[in-house]
Amino acid sequence: MNKKNIQLVCIVMVLMSIFFSEITYGDNLSEETESLFLVSGSPMKEGFYPFEIKFPVVLYSLTNQQDLKRERVITTWRQSAIFVRPYYDEGLLLVGSESQPGYFQIDVVDFQNAQNEKSFEVEFCQDCNNIKEYFFVKNKQKNVMFQTGRMVGKQSFEQHLTGFNLTKNEKIELNWSDIQYVRSYGSSGGNIDGGDWLDGIYVLENKPIYSAQQKIPLNWSLPNNVTFTNNDRLFQSVNTDSLRVFGVVKPRKTNDSKQSKLTYFVQDKVNKIWHSETIKGDRLRVRAFGDWIVAEETYSKFKDNEKYNQLIQDNLKASSNRVFGKTRFEAYPPYLMRTKSLNINQTGVMHLTNVKKNIRLQIKTSDPDSEVLLVKDGKVIYRVGDEIMQADISGNSIKNTKLLIKDNIVPSIHWVFYGK
Repeated sequence: MNKKNIQLVCIVMVLMSIFFSEITYGDNLSEETESLFLVSGSPMKEGFYPFEIKFPVVLYSLTNQQDLKRERVITTWRQSAIFVRPYYDEGLLLVGSESQPGYFQIDVVDFQNAQNEKSFEVEFCQDCNNIKEYFFVKNKQKNVMFQTGRMVGKQSFEQHLTGFNLTKNEKIELNWSDIQYVRSYGSSGGNIDGGDWLDGIYVLENKPIYSAQQKIPLNWSLPNNVTFTNNDRLFQSVNTDSLRVFGVVKPRKTNDSKQSKLTYFVQDKVNKIWHSETIKGDRLRVRAFGDWIVAEETYSKFKDNEKYNQLIQDNLKASSNRVFGKTRFEAYPPYLMRTKSLNINQTGVMHLTNVKKNIRLQIKTSDPDSEVLLVKDGKVIYRVGDEIMQADISGNSIKNTKLLIKDNIVPSIHWVFYGK
């Protein structure tokens, strides 16, 4: 074989190697590529809405044909979910519901095994049916903390803590000091109930404590350049591996909500640096996605603020999709009912902030029924009415916006994640 033929054979072999390696890589990639899962539901506490109706929590996936595929029902409408909470650092979504008096059910969705049904039932004392708070606690293990209570006599209220280990599937003993390990992802989008935050934080000698009566140290520092008083009440909106966000509960100083501004504080926990952010509005509704914080422009006084009430009416799309679905799987409370129940208004302005990269941008949809569903890998996924959009984050703006799905069920979708 002459030299030219040898070179030709070598080139052919190299090309075949590249070709088949690409085919193999593509096959492996298709097996390992994560799917986009979407969760619909309208959790509510008892008496949250002025009617007797319950809603299911349903898991969907987005197909390559841009259709919604119903994967499974996480909780039925009879179970009446109280909260749906994603914890992206842990790759978990927790759904809590009262299965029967004296019991509480936790349904766990593992992002990497979303099809697997996993639920636990936690038993309380029979008269401990007044569940005040429920938290996800991450110290060395992953636990759920229930702060329950019961009436003792006619005037006294007795509080209890119940812990449940998600890994070992067993009740455990938790102490009030474990409150410092509470993780929070923030407020739910879409003005629904079941958000996740830690309220009742006070300041003692410029250090945060939980409960003015019990004075439980939380063991994290406050911003040095801000002076807090013992009368200030704080609430931790977000606490993840990388971020902490808190706001200060203060009375509104003006009756004109549209002139209101609020400040919240963001801690980069990795670099131990505090940042303050100021936005329009007087109600703090934020949530976290990795290193990103999303804050919605939100105002109080649904009934009193005629300008923003009219804004809601003008911008909501006249569509039958904004009413109750035709089946139990599609049912959800209309946006106006959710807004009225929370006594708030929104404008469709959403602020995205990454303090580590010093990036701040806004998404303005002109539709109050809008929410950011996920920020991941340089992309943002957000909902506008019955449409879910995706866009690339480019500096302090977004580009390449495209429609992912338009469907009657979309207005009831408030959580998404990538998984298998």
